[in-house]
Amino acid sequence: MAEAPKEEAKKEEVKQNDKSDDKKLIIISGITSGIGAGMLRKFSSMGYIVAGFGRRKENILKLREELSIKDELLIASIDITVEKDVTEWCSKVIDKYGTPYMVIHNAGSVIGCNKDTWELDMKDLMTSYKIHIGGAVLLTKSLMPKMREANSGMWINISSWAGQNAYAGGTPYVSSKFAIEGLTQCLAKELVDLNPDNQVLACCVSPGFVNTAMLAGSFAETCAKQQNVENGDEWAEKTCQWILDLNTKKR
Repeated sequence: MAEAPKEEAKKEEVKQNDKSDDKKLIIISGITSGIGAGMLRKFSSMGYIVAGFGRRKENILKLREELSIKDELLIASIDITVEKDVTEWCSKVIDKYGTPYMVIHNAGSVIGCNKDTWELDMKDLMTSYKIHIGGAVLLTKSLMPKMREANSGMWINISSWAGQNAYAGGTPYVSSKFAIEGLTQCLAKELVDLNPDNQVLACCVSPGFVNTAMLAGSFAETCAKQQNVENGDEWAEKTCQWILDLNTKKR
């Protein structure tokens, strides 16, 4: 992406680093590439305070520079499988920027895929579950209590077309995305059961075929290029406002 003009970069810095009552906080996991990075850029350009984290430090540093982020807390290098780091980061973000308006659990991985189920490496399988399912639960434990206390906001778990459709060689990814769908349905019912007047929306967003770094080196990447499949920024450009509009619909 081309470097933003100095004037535009200055505006982005103000958007990201100025805490004020009229600026809503969005928290996103898995921001170092793909649709996570795309959502970070798009929501930032829409004027939201966006806090996010991802594992790849070099990408985190590039994003801070690209968006002129001065507060390192907002864009952090954290592995979602490290519980202590995630919970501490969430606590610090809430202390500094307040209760989030929206949380998007986007962190994902295709680790362990491209093998038949009977040939799977159990360590890779458990890592996939820890990222997708463990990450969702960990963020829920860290952030949902404040959102329930405020009785407002949106909780979005990023699922996938693969969360409803299986494919050969996809057991680690597919099964964990199926589980995300079930986890999110449980969460939505729990919110209503505990508070009949609940105003916290919980739902899945399930992207179709998106050309992201997860496809690198695979046959799927070749297909995506041949079919001119949209990338993460293009997906975010058309989807972020649609996500925001979900909260205006009756439920």
